[in-house]
Amino acid sequence: MKVEELNNYGKSITEIVDATPKIIMIKIGWIIIRSIITETGIWGFIPFMINVNSEKMRIKEEHADGYSKALKLGKEPANQFLTMTAMFNVVAKRKDREAAYNFTKSMWQQYAKYTIPLLYNADNLVKCEGDTFSNYKKFNIALFNSNDDYHVKEIKDEEDCLTIIVDKCASAEIANALGCPEVGMLGCDHDVAGYPYIEDKVNSEFRRLHTIAKGDDICDFMFFRKGSCPYEASLNK
Repeated sequence: MKVEELNNYGKSITEIVDATPKIIMIKIGWIIIRSIITETGIWGFIPFMINVNSEKMRIKEEHADGYSKALKLGKEPANQFLTMTAMFNVVAKRKDREAAYNFTKSMWQQYAKYTIPLLYNADNLVKCEGDTFSNYKKFNIALFNSNDDYHVKEIKDEEDCLTIIVDKCASAEIANALGCPEVGMLGCDHDVAGYPYIEDKVNSEFRRLHTIAKGDDICDFMFFRKGSCPYEASLNK
């Protein structure tokens, strides 16, 4: 099998998210439930969800433009933005914005163990004809070029490193429009936690030293052949 024949090859992140298998959605659902119970206690779960639903309605009314932007990515991504923003705001009202960010960040980083391998068809990618790292680079180029909402400014494809520069981030724009820029950072945190789950399989190391959602002008996605990366993982944003 060639890498181009993989199920998710050339698809956008939105298309892949919309087609997430039910078993993965169930696992993600349990992560959310456990996280909420840890935050509120078992008896606080229902009141918390009531507040989240009320907050979702408020956000849709007061930030209609932001919600419309999210819907352009698809129904499921829009629901994720709305729900995470509502959860963030509910925790921020109970505690503070730092606590709310840590709460939502933890959930997204737990999701990543399932979503990154799914995104890349990792178990099948390693079975494709040819060099695994070269195939991984091809997959990434097709992935990033599939959706202009995360606009690719430049691609530099070298033997041991693929660099993809993105100069537009829909996640950051939507989060700002929803009045909660911290939610735009969750996808970044998800990546940092998720790529290590596939790095041994695809013979690669992921680095990103700049990200738009965290205040930079660009996102610099760098995929190094394993053993050739000059940057420490602690520098990832």
